[in-house]
Amino acid sequence: MMKLLIHTKSAAIRKKIIKSFRVPYSTPALAFLGKRLRDSDPTVVELVFEQLTQNGVTICNFPTPEARMLVLTEGFTSVDSVK
Repeated sequence: MMKLLIHTKSAAIRKKIIKSFRVPYSTPALAFLGKRLRDSDPTVVELVFEQLTQNGVTICNFPTPEARMLVLTEGFTSVDSVK
């Protein structure tokens, strides 16, 4: 599923895979979710943020400073719709 998440061009498939991740998220799962914050489809990015916040994931849960910075940067610089 991780390979499919990376390589599929279908936003619908990426969303289904993201929704299939189970809590608590493992370190590799957080890494894959973090990378989807730069997805080309804004609805995928929104879904990732929703999944993370609804499941109590905080910046502290990301394993590396680089991963934490990615979450902060993408969250603060997103120009797509705001709820």
